[in-house]
Amino acid sequence: MKQVNVALPDTTRTYLEEIAAKNGRKLSEEVRARLDQSVVDDRFDAATQELGRDVMWLARLASRNSNAPAAEWKRDRVLFDAFRRAVDDWLGLLSTEFEFQHLSEATDLDAVTLGRSITNAYADMKPMLIKHRPGGDNMEE
Repeated sequence: MKQVNVALPDTTRTYLEEIAAKNGRKLSEEVRARLDQSVVDDRFDAATQELGRDVMWLARLASRNSNAPAAEWKRDRVLFDAFRRAVDDWLGLLSTEFEFQHLSEATDLDAVTLGRSITNAYADMKPMLIKHRPGGDNMEE
């Protein structure tokens, strides 16, 4: 592996050092993991990347919108349901920005059946994605 020298503002370096320690990594490993993740993210178009960031912010807002400071959407059923609703509502708002055309040749599939099929395919695929998570030595396998 070749090395690259990168100058970072002090605040960014301090932040990355803190996160690296929290993740049990060296600073260089944390930077590499983040660069690897950006390479993975580049496989997605800009609108999909933005939707991913939108979902992360909605999750953060759902967790913060509670009287219990330690409550998180992934641990509290009400917050989970609120987050799920926020994602659905957000997709509804986004749908007004798109000019939809019927480009799919799958005319015999309805959106619910296709959505379930996509969910099941992703559930089958996710363990492999976790195994090959960016930052590991197995990125090229």
